[in-house]
Amino acid sequence: MSCNVYSDAKALKRESGENPEQPALLCDGQPSGYATREKGKVEALDEIESGDLLYMSMIFSVGKGQRLRCAFSHLFYADKGDGMDIEIVSGFLGAGKTTFLKQYLPLLTGKTVVIENEYGEIGLDGDLIQSDIPVKEIYAGCICCSLAVDFRNGIREIARQYQPDRIVIEPSGVGKLSDIVKVCEKVRDRDGVELEVTQRIAVVDGSSYEEYADGFGAFYLDQIRQAQIIFCSQMEELSEEQKTGILEDIRKRNPDAVIYEGDFRKLEGEELIGLLKMAEQTDTEMSQEAEEESNISGAAELTFSSISFQDLPKMTKPEIEELLEKLRDRKYGRILRAKGILETPSGERLQVDVTMSHAGFRSMKDPKKSRIVIIGSTLNRPALEELFQKKSPVRLPKRSRI
Repeated sequence: MSCNVYSDAKALKRESGENPEQPALLCDGQPSGYATREKGKVEALDEIESGDLLYMSMIFSVGKGQRLRCAFSHLFYADKGDGMDIEIVSGFLGAGKTTFLKQYLPLLTGKTVVIENEYGEIGLDGDLIQSDIPVKEIYAGCICCSLAVDFRNGIREIARQYQPDRIVIEPSGVGKLSDIVKVCEKVRDRDGVELEVTQRIAVVDGSSYEEYADGFGAFYLDQIRQAQIIFCSQMEELSEEQKTGILEDIRKRNPDAVIYEGDFRKLEGEELIGLLKMAEQTDTEMSQEAEEESNISGAAELTFSSISFQDLPKMTKPEIEELLEKLRDRKYGRILRAKGILETPSGERLQVDVTMSHAGFRSMKDPKKSRIVIIGSTLNRPALEELFQKKSPVRLPKRSRI
């Protein structure tokens, strides 16, 4: 028996009274919007719009030329959305991406979902955002290489479940912006999800600019080259000569980008949105150099490593200050970023941050579980385990959480 499936995307709308939120199954058991040739020829479902209810009719061939037409009066909701914007907020480790998101997300209108990618074994930034916006966490790797499949699945899942106006993506600090854009384009071109990358944002830490550009250029400079807008951070303590040199080098690497050299944390909401709208009109094409660099498969995993600890003992603030200062000692490896939440004997929870240029902590209003993530190159794992009271490092499988 063969089966032909025909659709009229304009035939029936929501006035049918059936619940469009419950997708039906086609004859071959595939979800709505999908079909295979396993049980016969299936005509493509063209021009399906989000919210459309489709009328299906099926013609069964029962042998010897006899044909039985069955009015298959089942309505189903099309998976395919009207299209959504993809906004990527990139930046190297500790540049200030999460700080930017905490300022930016409250300004957005419409339905938004955030994808947080953590290179470490446990998720943290999703908790730090403290927003009512849904956050999907993907951690224990980088979404542009080792977790690219998880990333693609995550976009499809969000599109199907939430049908948002936009997805805001915060990649791990070692993710290449060019590769993340390519994964998004694969979801559009191969998976049929209607989306457009409308914002490519980079946050650049000026205090570590030269060291990161020289030591991790394949990752760091790719973010700068591919951005439509660049926000500079940690510039306050630099001399005017240093600032000028950094800005000239950024402009040389990306002459088309909008570059904001002030403190973005002091921008009013309308000013920030205005800058982003200006940048959205900017079209920076991938340079040949960036194209070659982006072809290095799995480079992040070959260059960087991480270790995480949780359920840490309570520490006084002086003890935490001493701990953070020790993390900047090369005895423990080249630590590029450490972040976490630690608890004092009085029960106060402190958010701790360490980069190559600074270390500090601040009180958290929303207490979370005590834990810390450390990312770097050539980490001395035994020394770090001893430093953290010989606690066993976290060994969690990669997972997604929303």
